[in-house]
Amino acid sequence: MQPAPSKTHLAVLLLTLLVIVSPFTGGILVLAQTPIASPVTASVYNPDDLLAIKPGLRQEVAASLPPGMTVYDIALTFPEDAIDRTLEGSQEITYTNTTGEVLNALPLRLYANSADPENDAVTIDQVLVGGTEVSVELSVDNSVAMVALPAPLAPGEEVQISMGFTTHVPQDETLHYGIFNQASDTGTWSLAHWYPVVAGRDRETGWMLEPTSEYGDPVFTEMGLYTVTVTAPEELTFITSGVEIASESDGGMATRTFNAWPSRDFVMFADSDMESIAREVEGTTVTSWYEPGHNEPGEAVLTWSARALGLFNDLLGEYPYRQLQLAEVEIYNAAGVEFPQVISLNDGYYRTELDLRGPSSFEFTVAHEVVHEWFYNLVGNNQYAHAFIDEGLTNYLSARVYFEEFYGEEVADRIVRDYLIRPFLNAVESGVDPVVDFPTDEFPSQQSYVVAAYSKGALGFAAIHEAIGDDAFFDALQAYAQDFRFRVATPEDLLEVFEAVSDVPIEPIWNYWFEERNGDLDTID
Repeated sequence: MQPAPSKTHLAVLLLTLLVIVSPFTGGILVLAQTPIASPVTASVYNPDDLLAIKPGLRQEVAASLPPGMTVYDIALTFPEDAIDRTLEGSQEITYTNTTGEVLNALPLRLYANSADPENDAVTIDQVLVGGTEVSVELSVDNSVAMVALPAPLAPGEEVQISMGFTTHVPQDETLHYGIFNQASDTGTWSLAHWYPVVAGRDRETGWMLEPTSEYGDPVFTEMGLYTVTVTAPEELTFITSGVEIASESDGGMATRTFNAWPSRDFVMFADSDMESIAREVEGTTVTSWYEPGHNEPGEAVLTWSARALGLFNDLLGEYPYRQLQLAEVEIYNAAGVEFPQVISLNDGYYRTELDLRGPSSFEFTVAHEVVHEWFYNLVGNNQYAHAFIDEGLTNYLSARVYFEEFYGEEVADRIVRDYLIRPFLNAVESGVDPVVDFPTDEFPSQQSYVVAAYSKGALGFAAIHEAIGDDAFFDALQAYAQDFRFRVATPEDLLEVFEAVSDVPIEPIWNYWFEERNGDLDTID
């Protein structure tokens, strides 16, 4: 144990993290260490089915997808009357057992149910497995639906599950950041976790069946192959994961079909009067959606998101999707929320007089959420257990790297000081120095979780960047994004990538910042 030095020593240590030169990326490092193999040994995907992927990347992506991905074919009908917020759905799930174990039941998550334990938002009407009706056992505030299988499902075997479901969308709901909600003032539908989904599986701990997170992201899912058909009043515009591939209208109702092959989730926003502006960035259409009269912030969001996408295409590897959409949405207790190929931004930014010509918290939020399209979406992680490997890394890249690239070192120093260093120092001075790699809902408060995952975690990645330099740092992140894309990674995976690219021992730095309480120390051993 080292003695506690003065606060001046701590401040000197933290300020040294600011001295990082402009980012440069070398070639992608191919590591010998690869993700743990699935027990499914062969799986062939047709590149022509990957309609959400840029055409030039479909062959490569098809070859890199994990075998045995779950296929979702979902149909959803909106009510004709906007006052009625009940959606009727059906879906067929084609599930391949990739667990390496024999399964007698398959867990589905009904994440929306946990927000209000007394009223189920999602109910399952009937479940058939291979044409045979089966029982469903609900638990964990009815957010876990355990589907009994008529016969044991061996590793590598496939089963088809069909069901009807009903989704009751709340109005002006503040829980879960308002990501499952209809806003009464704008009429905007925010539809995250609106359907039954196969439970996420952590390869270290197994199925994630815990109560929905109160502090962090409520949904943990694995990549799937989604085809979603939505029938809704034709005046509604849909902003979704994936791309629209078909549309037809009849009697005031429009039926639209969306392809999201592959996607970590399928999320939708719908609104009758949103406006938009778009720009092409290296084969991706970036679209900014906003309420009427909010043209100026809507245009600023497009500028910021487009340049963030271009920068991180260079630094992290090319974003493979045809679309990235950002929407003004009513959100509670969050500045923005990331989803696959879709980002929601707090409508308060659009309704407040802001100076959009210089760096701001609004721009920081946009950059942060864009980086999440790599770390959360392309490379997944169990946010319930290890939120820092997407939140800390994303916060560091958006605060330091983005602002230094577009505004210079002095501005980046200020952003890092305000958003990373100051919250951490305040926590240390108040006697709170959290261990970063800690289960999200086991922190004593949401504030301590935020300090750990977003501030101290980001400073840990700053320390690694400073120790190994630009080339190794961005080589490592490109290798991590390449080796684990479309999968779920662990902290050990990321640590091993950093160790592989540098002669500098990374584990002591990693342990110092992420595994220990060292906020009152002045050196990194």
